[in-house]
Amino acid sequence: VIRLLLTKDEVDPDTSGYFGTPLSAAAMDGHERAVRLLLARDDVNPDAQDEHGQTALLWTAYNAHEDVVRLLLGQNDDNPERRTAFGHTPLTAAMDARHRGIRWQLLTCNDINPDKPDIDGQTPLLQAAFFDGHDGVVRLLLTPQAVNPDKLVLFSRTSLWWAACHGYEGVARLLLEQDDVNPDKPDNDGTTPLWWASDHGREGVVRLLLVRDDVAPDKPNLLGRTHL
Repeated sequence: VIRLLLTKDEVDPDTSGYFGTPLSAAAMDGHERAVRLLLARDDVNPDAQDEHGQTALLWTAYNAHEDVVRLLLGQNDDNPERRTAFGHTPLTAAMDARHRGIRWQLLTCNDINPDKPDIDGQTPLLQAAFFDGHDGVVRLLLTPQAVNPDKLVLFSRTSLWWAACHGYEGVARLLLEQDDVNPDKPDNDGTTPLWWASDHGREGVVRLLLVRDDVAPDKPNLLGRTHL
């Protein structure tokens, strides 16, 4: 049907409606054949944005259609770092959706900055450390040394702070292996990763932190409360 419609001169294949362009709508639902038909045309912009700045790549990354993501990343005129009006990129959308395959596709794309925060200051490393404790994604982010693992992000806390808070031992171990990570860095309330891990009963993370010489086991927060 799409092929037939595209033969008519009065049909605009790049018109924008409620779900963006026809390409965005096809990508959103993972219709690979329709995406291929539209991408083959010179009058279709693969990087077109809807009224909220959302592109076909962002929608298909969020909805976890790996084959369509691969097709769109192969387009020279598709910007994989395009931000929406809400500050999201295809990578942050994929991190939110927690789809492993698409995360890997985007993180290994040379045109993507893996340390770029969204409008809320959340970096891909924070999202991997905070939301699901995914060791593999954290390892991939740390490998090229393209990210700052000690950056203060959400609520002026580091990725290690959040991993410690949630008890993600694997992520905490990976971050502690980085020379530029301060394992005793406090947030604005003076609470350190050890303080919060102790408070939440994260025994495994507490053990990881206590064996280090650069972690003070009796440092109080701003209210004077110690780990014990």
